[in-house]
Amino acid sequence: MNILNKTLLSVALTACLGIVSTSAMALPPQLYLGFTVDENNTGSLVGNVVADKIIGNYSEIVTLNSATNTFQASIVWDASQLVNVFTNNSANVVNTTTGKQLWLVDQFIGTYAPSGGNTIFTTTGPGLGLQVYYTASVSPTINTPPADGSVFWTSNLDPTKVAVATGTTTGGFGQAANAGSGFGIGFFSELATFALVNNNYFTSPNPFYNISFQTGQFNSLTPVSSSGTFSTLGSNGSMDVIFNTVPEPEILALVGVGLLGLALRRRKQA
Repeated sequence: MNILNKTLLSVALTACLGIVSTSAMALPPQLYLGFTVDENNTGSLVGNVVADKIIGNYSEIVTLNSATNTFQASIVWDASQLVNVFTNNSANVVNTTTGKQLWLVDQFIGTYAPSGGNTIFTTTGPGLGLQVYYTASVSPTINTPPADGSVFWTSNLDPTKVAVATGTTTGGFGQAANAGSGFGIGFFSELATFALVNNNYFTSPNPFYNISFQTGQFNSLTPVSSSGTFSTLGSNGSMDVIFNTVPEPEILALVGVGLLGLALRRRKQA
């Protein structure tokens, strides 16, 4: 495979994992399950924020192996808004975090391949696992990305972070349109296990949902390095998270075709 083809495949895959901002299919109302959070992370049941979706921006590093058509990706997601889509029969931002922040890091693996006019990627997991944190000061400052997709984002993240939950990415799907030397709109959906370390931030339900779903769109793609069959690229974009207890058939079908919804997106540039 020549360098141009490798680059096109690399960019297309990163587009799938990373992401632009256009509304996609809306999830059925019953799949938006409500939860409450205490933004002071004390476990208080008084004055909690009720929401059913979390919106945020992310940065990502993806390393591809064109010899095996496999990838490793490392992502950091900075939550910015709690949204109430259907819990109170309304679609509104119920809180924009200021000075207190929820964020996560994750590392996962998969395969990629061109298919017609698109490049498709399939997450096979589990990578190094999902880690969710709370900080009582400010949003984590992301200045130095990992060298490749096999390493967690750790540089300049708030040293006072408190663990909120852990999990493992178990699967996912995404695609980006191939258009000559460029790529059109792409999207991704990921399915992960989700286990609270404590109930100080997510206060209800208790026990909490044990599965999370992440969906997003790519915003920009930047080549980082290339050596032999390995190409590393950076991306950034927006990502939504919802929760459930059991993967309902509707959700599994959406994940299977890569159309897990991005309803009522309020996108912020990363």
